[in-house]
Amino acid sequence: MEIKPFHRKITDLQIQQFLHFNSVHDLSHLINIDTDIIEHVLDEPKRYHEFPIPKRKGGKRLIHSPSRPLKDIQKRLSIYLTRIYHEYAPAYVHGFIRSNKKTSSRNILTNATQHLDRPYVLNIDIENFFPSINAELIKSAFNKLPFQMYSDEGASIISLLLTRNWILPAGSPASPIVSNIIFYETDIALHKYCIKNKLVYTRYADDLTFSGELINDHMTEAIKKIIIYHGFMINDKKVRLQSKQSAQYVTGIKVNNKLNVNRKYIRQLRSILHDWESNGIDIASTRYYAGKLHRYQNRLDMYTSFKASVHGKLAFLQQIKQEEPVLQGLYKRFIALKNTYM
Repeated sequence: MEIKPFHRKITDLQIQQFLHFNSVHDLSHLINIDTDIIEHVLDEPKRYHEFPIPKRKGGKRLIHSPSRPLKDIQKRLSIYLTRIYHEYAPAYVHGFIRSNKKTSSRNILTNATQHLDRPYVLNIDIENFFPSINAELIKSAFNKLPFQMYSDEGASIISLLLTRNWILPAGSPASPIVSNIIFYETDIALHKYCIKNKLVYTRYADDLTFSGELINDHMTEAIKKIIIYHGFMINDKKVRLQSKQSAQYVTGIKVNNKLNVNRKYIRQLRSILHDWESNGIDIASTRYYAGKLHRYQNRLDMYTSFKASVHGKLAFLQQIKQEEPVLQGLYKRFIALKNTYM
């Protein structure tokens, strides 16, 4: 199945056509993929490859990777959905937001900054975020404002192409932006509560953070009730209320008096560089990508990805540590290694 090229830059007219499409034939023109391919994907029972990946704190998470044709379809759908969502993206949502004419780029750093130097910080984690979102929820979201599609058939086609066994899969390139769209009403409700109670609210994917002069048990329970009312479950093990007297973390960044990283982050980075220095890139990258080696067609691809990942970790640290000696030392070690393949 040959997939035709697709221009990522889409026009306002295309957005309107997308919101009004009512058949696979219409969608075919919008995403430049043959009707036969889309229909085959819709009828194909084995559209996903399933594999486990290790969680950071033990256990495994099942990933469902779409077939190549379905992945291409989902990537192109995500471009449309991102454009549509960005028109309404709340300022307090920091996950999966790219910079454009109307919106600056957001990330875990911009998310954490909103809660800097606050007396109380409350962290709440949504349990099984993607699996909580089903085809019915997706169809419902596209049948009402602000993301309304003007055809029930179009909304049905979208929900089928974006789900596996009616559930939003981890592994689809469209799942992150879909989750933002589905959580939109919950975001609005939580933000309204926070304005009323003089709290700051932000969300990064399934990590919800609230901060303010006072957060008590009554407020925590009220927030949890809003989340549950909208159909989401809470991971009670990850609910944390942090006062200034303890270390306060938001999406892995310390926010007590100034932004800082957990010492564990620096230790892990040092460990990766030490492994690379001592054992070479092949052993270091193989260890780093344990459980994920199937993603790479050859060793060179894995080495390139490994270097980019380590560089990304350093770049993230630089945003927080800036010119501190610890960062300079780690960067020097990386520069000495980055052009080696031994």
